[in-house]
Amino acid sequence: MSDTTTLFAEGLDLVSEQVEATTDWRAASPCELWTALDVLAHVTGTVQKALTAMGGGDYAGTPADAAGDGGEAETVARWHDTAARAADAIISADPSQVVSSPRGELPLPQALALPIADLAVHAWDLAASSGRALDLPDELLAHVENLVRSIPEEQLRSGPFGPAVEPPPGASETDRLMAYLGRTRA
Repeated sequence: MSDTTTLFAEGLDLVSEQVEATTDWRAASPCELWTALDVLAHVTGTVQKALTAMGGGDYAGTPADAAGDGGEAETVARWHDTAARAADAIISADPSQVVSSPRGELPLPQALALPIADLAVHAWDLAASSGRALDLPDELLAHVENLVRSIPEEQLRSGPFGPAVEPPPGASETDRLMAYLGRTRA
């Protein structure tokens, strides 16, 4: 298994674990104006985009949010279906495959860098929305940290992440990274 395969599979597993542990999908999440259900719909859309790219389609042409009008049960079912298809797809994916991504044509491992980080960060968001702590596995934590620190500060803060916040005393490495990304536990 390649690093990309392992990290992508770990991210899928982390989100799935949080889906199983979440009981209040209407709870506020660390993502401003989003509930836990909104986070799940978004991360499902991100994985659907990755699946499209792995299948040779246009990543940018696939919607990032997959909630639709179905509500909680449908969104959770859509996650389970998407995660299962993605787990199968990543195992058979060719790491030398060049795929369409928001950053242009890239080798698969580079194109999946952002979806892998999205899985990790939103697994943390789902845990936090229910008051649970989640520390990312070391390799996944390093991946996310390396990716976000490679993005220019102005671009990072004008996109999906707010201003950095002070981590709580005694914060774990994961919680310090999430504070850097402007997240706090709800």
